Amino acid sequence: MFGLDELRDMIEKDNGAEVVCEFCGELCQATQKDLKQLIQYLQQPSTEMPIGQLRRS
Repeated sequence: MFGLDELRDMIEKDNGAEVVCEFCGELCQATQKDLKQLIQYLQQPSTEMPIGQLRRS
């Protein structure tokens, strides 16, 4: 899991993030907006995390 500083760094330097699933090799992308929403979520009291935030390429 990434911390808030790493997420902010991805927004500033990379304009988002990409991750490749080590199991199936599928590429998923997170936009700046997705990462900002994740930061907001992480700063809130514990709640259920919304599913489907990453976009598959």
